[in-house]
Amino acid sequence: QYISGKPGPRVPLSAQFPTEDALPVSAFEREQAPGARGTIDDNSYFLTVKRGFDRWDVGGELFSMGPLFTTEFRSYIAADEFNLNGFPVAYNNTLLHRMVEDNDDNDRYPDSWYAWFDKKQAQMDIDGVFPGLDADSDGIPDTNRNLNREPDYLEPFLMYNADPQEFDYGLDFNHNDFIDSRENDWEADLPYDPDLEGLHLYGSYKPLPGLKLTLGSMNAEQIAGALPSESLYSRMSYGRHVPTIGLFLSELSVERIQDGVADHLSVYSDQVLTLAEQKQIFSSTRNQDIAPFREEIRLDSLNYKNSTFTRLFAEAHWQAVPHLNMHNKVKLEINHQHGGELFDHTVQASDRQ
Repeated sequence: QYISGKPGPRVPLSAQFPTEDALPVSAFEREQAPGARGTIDDNSYFLTVKRGFDRWDVGGELFSMGPLFTTEFRSYIAADEFNLNGFPVAYNNTLLHRMVEDNDDNDRYPDSWYAWFDKKQAQMDIDGVFPGLDADSDGIPDTNRNLNREPDYLEPFLMYNADPQEFDYGLDFNHNDFIDSRENDWEADLPYDPDLEGLHLYGSYKPLPGLKLTLGSMNAEQIAGALPSESLYSRMSYGRHVPTIGLFLSELSVERIQDGVADHLSVYSDQVLTLAEQKQIFSSTRNQDIAPFREEIRLDSLNYKNSTFTRLFAEAHWQAVPHLNMHNKVKLEINHQHGGELFDHTVQASDRQ
């Protein structure tokens, strides 16, 4: 190991040039070599076009997010800077600042920020990250309002206002079996995922009030990894509010998918941890009174490498009987995995999930 430091005793390496070739006895006191400068550069861009007509809507997206593109700014400081507690301000004398924050739940706290201490949860949202599950923005997930060991959808009475994700509707464009609007990842909130480029074309038609037909094509591929993220999709949706009867929503979608890009997530559990578990896991930056939840990694199992995915969703809010509120949901999903050789030269067996 070699670091710069105070000059110490030196040993000549040659008799001809005893001064110029001399090196300190201790490797930790040798001067830094000039070295060569290196530069890493990358670029990103996107172009979106959309046009709406009376019954038609068409649009397209051309995008490219370089694998080395970052919005992070690194500020280098002196090695002897300490905070008021006497601890070093930064590891490797480097402060990290994000010009574009990671704030998937869109609250007042970013999901991560610079912190000098090396702890598992030293850089996390103070009140937790629950994208799409905090309608009133109070920092408490709507699936566990009373902050106990059981999610509300498993408790009597409380289950009336809460459902597990299996019963909820939402698009899943990256095909990781998780609703896009509820995803929490580790990346800055850029328009597209890093290391991905491609073209997305789509159009929709409204033949009748409340009825919408959509057809689209996503043709994307990793820049460095060269794995595909392709889909051809069609959707038919119908929504209508009938006075004195209720509100109705339904959608049928069929997608032809070839997806090898892994989209891993960070998911907060619906269960509250015990005090002992909180002290063992959480750092002082997390407000344990309102966010005592375990955060776990959810890996993308890549179930859509070569699939035809069909989904039917129907929802009804009945209001026909005064003072009686009924809410029904039906959700059916079928993933038909096609057998044969895949893009990564592995073989997939035919299956239906």
